[in-house]
Amino acid sequence: MTITRSLNRQVSTVPTTEDGTPNLDSIRSNEPFTNAEFLSADGDYTLQQAYAYDRYTRTIYKYSNFTIDLSGQNLWTPLHKGLSKSYVKLSVDWISHNIYWTDPEYKWIMVQSLLGNDTSMYCVLIHDNLHGPHGLALDPIEAPTCELTGVHSAFEAKVYKALALTDH
Repeated sequence: MTITRSLNRQVSTVPTTEDGTPNLDSIRSNEPFTNAEFLSADGDYTLQQAYAYDRYTRTIYKYSNFTIDLSGQNLWTPLHKGLSKSYVKLSVDWISHNIYWTDPEYKWIMVQSLLGNDTSMYCVLIHDNLHGPHGLALDPIEAPTCELTGVHSAFEAKVYKALALTDH
């Protein structure tokens, strides 16, 4: 997947250090990415931040100062590293400022606050009896609710609904 920016600049792969390892400390959007595979993205318009999961680096990135015209400093920073290379899906609750993600390989749903700078503070929200969570949708206004799709076999997909994931 290639994210096209204004002026035909593209964010499509991860810069590397001199020895060829990925440089994940911070990625400016005007630097070229190599071998990136963004599988999921979401945003928090109240914080002006966008988030994307890159399968290649197994990392969720935060895009600070996000605006529709992509003006400003435009800095990608790692938010969470060490996910599986599976089809991780992101969903942002822009009222409580939490990010949720599913990981079908690890069979869990995680949550992390988007407020503050401590990226080590995250929580396994659901792990028991969860088989292949492949999608996540949040509705922070109505209820609030969370809908999750999971695949139990090649022919059976189920939609689950959990209530009150936020305190608002």
